[in-house]
Amino acid sequence: MANDATETLPTSTTARPGPSWRSSLAVFGASRVLSLFVVWLATRTTSGHTAQGVLTNWDGNWYELIVAGGYPSSPGPGGGFGEWSRLAFFPLYPAIVRSVEEVTPLGYSEAGIFVSLLCAGAAMAVLHRLVATVYDDTVAWRTVALVSFAPAGYIFTMMYTEGLAMLLVALTFLSLQRRRPATAALWAFLGSLSRPNGFILVVPLAIVGWREFRSSRDLRHLLPVLAAPAGFAAWVAYAWYRTGAVDGYFRIQQEIWGARIDFGAETARSFVDVVTGDWANPNATIGVFVLAVSAFALVVGRRLALPPEWWWYALAVVVLVAINARQLSAARFVLLAFPLFVVPAKACRADVFGWLLASSACLMSAMLMASAAPNFSLTP
Repeated sequence: MANDATETLPTSTTARPGPSWRSSLAVFGASRVLSLFVVWLATRTTSGHTAQGVLTNWDGNWYELIVAGGYPSSPGPGGGFGEWSRLAFFPLYPAIVRSVEEVTPLGYSEAGIFVSLLCAGAAMAVLHRLVATVYDDTVAWRTVALVSFAPAGYIFTMMYTEGLAMLLVALTFLSLQRRRPATAALWAFLGSLSRPNGFILVVPLAIVGWREFRSSRDLRHLLPVLAAPAGFAAWVAYAWYRTGAVDGYFRIQQEIWGARIDFGAETARSFVDVVTGDWANPNATIGVFVLAVSAFALVVGRRLALPPEWWWYALAVVVLVAINARQLSAARFVLLAFPLFVVPAKACRADVFGWLLASSACLMSAMLMASAAPNFSLTP
């Protein structure tokens, strides 16, 4: 059996010269140019919105409300959990946007879009550094390109949390790679305050912490594991304090947003619909294809021997999407599972990768156009 020394975090010793992180920023910039062009095109054709309206639509509307007015301190005249809808949205992103709005001439919407773009750009630079540490710069650049042009990658331009969450995920993994568990715990804690699924960062923290504990028998290596669930627990406790119900947060998610753990029942129904030719619900149809592609990538990733903490983290993200009854945004939710994008980045030949990237860019453009259309129910 391999000794502990062989189970440490892998570092490439055969890295070849390749594109730098600046090249990754360039490809991310190109993807933003494409997304903004599609937004401009949508405003001229189908959306009925201004460009700013498209970029702050859907969840962006809720974040604008939170940035402008905070979270409710009382249920309001209507009563019921509908008055607590804002508590479904975690606080880190709107807090940063509010801070930017206060120190710049930007309004709420402009500050939100600025924060999203800035965080996403930083995330791509960190992601490049992370993947290049394990593989090489070429695989790193390819990974960033695939994430940037992913079918749901347009979300990095919108007033959504994905750019911030991706940055915190990449920083957590990079800190683990550099054997800085306390720093990784900090990033994971912040990550769990950025999105409801941020607590999944407990997976890499637990794997790496256990590996280090096995070699040293020092319990301090297990302490960072508490960081990711701590942020989620703190927000659930805040929702309890505000609503007066210990399960307030989960009731908001279920009663207002339709999000609950159903252990895959809705996913199974969607799968049957797709197989039998019923593609009437575009969100469910896309979700089925996203989960199928993700499952294939996980199988290939296992064969490619991805770092264990990478593979198990990606699996946890995909499983959480599959067992959630809210099958509306699967393509967006799996964006944070960056190891899924490392798989084709490492496995594909250059010509195949080119076609894959071009196809993904076309899908991103089509999904952005569809989500901007007023009479089309595709949810980002």
